[in-house]
Amino acid sequence: MNNDLTGLEIYSKTKLRQLYQKLGLTAETCQLLHMYFDAMCWLYGIITMRKAYEIIAGQNPGLITPEAFRAFVEIVRHEEQYYEILNESDIFVDGQDCDLWDWQLVEQSLVIEGFDDYIRLSREQEGKEFYIPERGELLKYADELYSMPTPQGERMFKYFCKHEKADRAREIFEEVEMFAAMNEQDINYVLDNLDHMGWKFRSRKGLEEFLSLYTDLLNHTRIVENRGFTPAELQVASSLSVPVSLSFGPHIVADLKSGQLDIDDMRAKIGKMSFLSDDWRQGMLNQLADIEGQSPILRGPVGRNNPCPCGSGKKYKNCCGKN
Repeated sequence: MNNDLTGLEIYSKTKLRQLYQKLGLTAETCQLLHMYFDAMCWLYGIITMRKAYEIIAGQNPGLITPEAFRAFVEIVRHEEQYYEILNESDIFVDGQDCDLWDWQLVEQSLVIEGFDDYIRLSREQEGKEFYIPERGELLKYADELYSMPTPQGERMFKYFCKHEKADRAREIFEEVEMFAAMNEQDINYVLDNLDHMGWKFRSRKGLEEFLSLYTDLLNHTRIVENRGFTPAELQVASSLSVPVSLSFGPHIVADLKSGQLDIDDMRAKIGKMSFLSDDWRQGMLNQLADIEGQSPILRGPVGRNNPCPCGSGKKYKNCCGKN
């Protein structure tokens, strides 16, 4: 069987076992290396083999030589994993065959339907350092569902516990936590999914409390766009103007552009939202100003892989066509 993306052969279990025996590493070492690769897949999304070896060797002195690591990578590339190990020529039509140290471990969903998401993430990560936790914490990310406990997450969980039994509160919280890990800033999309789960806000005050807690959670969640750093950490490190803030979802943007929602009325509502900081309020008002100068959206049939007509820059299937 061949890998649909690279054309490389996916080796049988028998052949992989023979190659690992020839490699000469202990089973424990191979298992640890696989855990590191899984963790880097979920925490970073994209990482070169050079950086991966630097982290592994730095946390495990004497574990593996550069030569043995290169041989390990050559084997892993022929396994089925949640990630791909890609040469530049696998990604770009005019890409070069690079040295193995420049190959990249890439989370599979970024390239499964083309390279748009890979290119987007590469651009967002450009110039950012890697967040490298201590060994035990880093390896926890080998679990796809792991999320670092934070005071912000605890406050969000307690918010749901005020209204639901513990098991139900945990279920809803984990859904919201997943959106934060995905850096989902489309609050309309988040609210829609909560509605589908049967969660109803009892009052406007409850909604405003949730929005404030969710924004705080976003700013203190480790995300692949920041190579594992939280938006709040990057703000401190680089003196960025503001961390992640709330934004209008594509459905709201579409309705504002078409006139189904009144921009002046929305502007007045934003002014009355007491939970918004001055920075958040100004950011949302700036979005309205941008929308006001744009022409209405023409609604009609849109291909799933075409750009979304709302102007978000995403594919239709990943934006207004999600539901």
